[in-house]
Amino acid sequence: MSKEVKAAIIGGIGVIVAAIVGYFAAREPIRLSIEATMTAEARQTLLAQTTDTPMSEVLTDTPILTDTPIPKPTDTSSPVQEPTDTPTPTLTNTPYPTPILIPTIDADPTVYDNFNNPANDGSFNQSQWKEFGNIPPNQITQQDGILIVEQKDTPNEATGLVARKYDNITLNTLTANSPTFFEARTKLDPIEHAGNVYLNLGADLPNGETFLSQCHNQFSDETQGWAECWDVNWEHRDERGYYTTDGEHIDYGTWHKYRIEVAPATMEFRYYLDDQLIGSHIPDDANELKKADFWISIGTWSDNSDTIIGYIDDVRIDQIGP
Repeated sequence: MSKEVKAAIIGGIGVIVAAIVGYFAAREPIRLSIEATMTAEARQTLLAQTTDTPMSEVLTDTPILTDTPIPKPTDTSSPVQEPTDTPTPTLTNTPYPTPILIPTIDADPTVYDNFNNPANDGSFNQSQWKEFGNIPPNQITQQDGILIVEQKDTPNEATGLVARKYDNITLNTLTANSPTFFEARTKLDPIEHAGNVYLNLGADLPNGETFLSQCHNQFSDETQGWAECWDVNWEHRDERGYYTTDGEHIDYGTWHKYRIEVAPATMEFRYYLDDQLIGSHIPDDANELKKADFWISIGTWSDNSDTIIGYIDDVRIDQIGP
């Protein structure tokens, strides 16, 4: 019970007691006055009638506040449910199936390599190519359907790949004297282009000399490159010079397709840039070339230590005609 309730009850009791005391105090003088004028017998009767009435009878009709305890309110709210110890599910290490890299099958049977097989990304198809040059630091990698050749700090050197299937072959044996074509698309990097990126057909002559037939995108100046083809007997390059086709200026970072055709019966070389004939030539070494061992290569070359990055795609090799 609070202090306020107790104080109210005590105050109520005090009022009642004061009223009772006042009642009897008022009766006492009247009784004494009457007793003075009454006979002894009458006084005795009055005393019998005015005897103090017990307090219990006086207060019979006056309710007294009692210290009735206030009932404690019952908790009628919804019971709080204790959280259950539900275990947190454990992540399971469910392995995902390893994707199978499916080689790209080109419908064109003349394609030697289009660099589209994702299994060779980060490297190259080593069953089709063998590398040459200062590797590392130079790098040759296939990525996203393109062969990328990066060369630096190796002046007057080449970096590239030789086609295994066409290494040390005679052209008349390969195609039964039918003309053969060698084709590739090349691009010089728009920033790192201090050299050239090429398609090359080389030959080891029976006399030990070397013949080279090449088409390339090469550095010309800071704004444009140069596209052309040429051939030469390397040991006699100073006295005989190079045979050089017509050429044209090209933008760095653009693709260009080169094609070299060779007729084994005559050893005539025909050169194409973006499907346009730009020159033809029968070398002085034609008879030696008929017996020579040829190879086909792709890559980069530079005459300085600056970085060059070349891109190569869609290498195609086949005979021409039936």
